[in-house]
Amino acid sequence: MSEVVLRGELFKAGEGHSSYKLRWFELTREGTLSWSDSEGSSQRGAADLRGAQVVLGRDDREGDELRFNFGVVPAAGAREYVLQSSSAEERRLWVDAMEGVAHPDVARSSLIEGSGRKITMEKPPPPEPLGIDLGSSPGLPCVTVMGIKSDAARKAGLLTGDVVISLNNTTLRNAVVARRAFAAASGTIVLRLANWNRAVRLHKCAAPPDPPPGPPRPATRHAWRPGARGRRVSLWQCRRHQAPA
Repeated sequence: MSEVVLRGELFKAGEGHSSYKLRWFELTREGTLSWSDSEGSSQRGAADLRGAQVVLGRDDREGDELRFNFGVVPAAGAREYVLQSSSAEERRLWVDAMEGVAHPDVARSSLIEGSGRKITMEKPPPPEPLGIDLGSSPGLPCVTVMGIKSDAARKAGLLTGDVVISLNNTTLRNAVVARRAFAAASGTIVLRLANWNRAVRLHKCAAPPDPPPGPPRPATRHAWRPGARGRRVSLWQCRRHQAPA
């Protein structure tokens, strides 16, 4: 099986640069760029990028969401594949990877190297949790570290408010993609972070008022249920607001 250099979600224009649709892309070391409707679904198309030309386009806005354009013209065909990412950082990753497989023998500078930080840590074996809470908001690209409960993550240098662009070779366009990528990962994981953080403001979940004082009662054990009233719940269930720093 061919080694996958980079995978993730991008918006792809139809023929004639018609409307954009979200697709799952995978780029192999051998230079094949393939796409499908979603991760794991049957392939819809593929292009050979060996010798291809990669170009940057102007940024567009789709409703409240900013899109970052780029395109690729295969050496063996006249059609340009027009693509959009949800962040400039994701676009840099894709352009760097495409240039690398299109012209592997050419010495060039990297768009992404030196931008942001890399965090390397070991993912604990199941059922031990990773200890990192991630969140995303409509209109904001990538995912944000909402909370850290793991000593390993803290020692690795991860901070609350860090914006995670990719996990290993998967770009994290939003929290849905991030959940799947973290669940599939094992062993040593590498997180690439943006060179900017988000200011994170968490809204505490409502809890009932303290009961009136009364006679002491024997201690009892209570099973924790996610979302149970009065118990701590996951940050995924809390209302949250994120704004660019």
